Amino acid sequence: MTQEELAEYSNLSVNYISKIEREKKQNVSIEKLVDICNALDISVEEILDSKHNLSIKNLPPNAIELITYLRDSDSSNIDEICEQLLLLMKKMEK
Repeated sequence: MTQEELAEYSNLSVNYISKIEREKKQNVSIEKLVDICNALDISVEEILDSKHNLSIKNLPPNAIELITYLRDSDSSNIDEICEQLLLLMKKMEK
């Protein structure tokens, strides 16, 4: 699949898809990741497994519950939830 096709199927710009591919540390919202996964006809779990060798089965129960909650949430709320969680995590690091 070309970048152009992926952009079309995921309703994202070709420029955005290209930027994700070029940059190693690209922050992609959960909503956009889901759009890309849907366009590729794969699950978010599959893309994370292949990239980071992460298996949901090996995560703590609370992490699994959070992922399940996000997966089942209204897409308009997902980005805000993630933003708040990241802020909390950064505060905890201090």
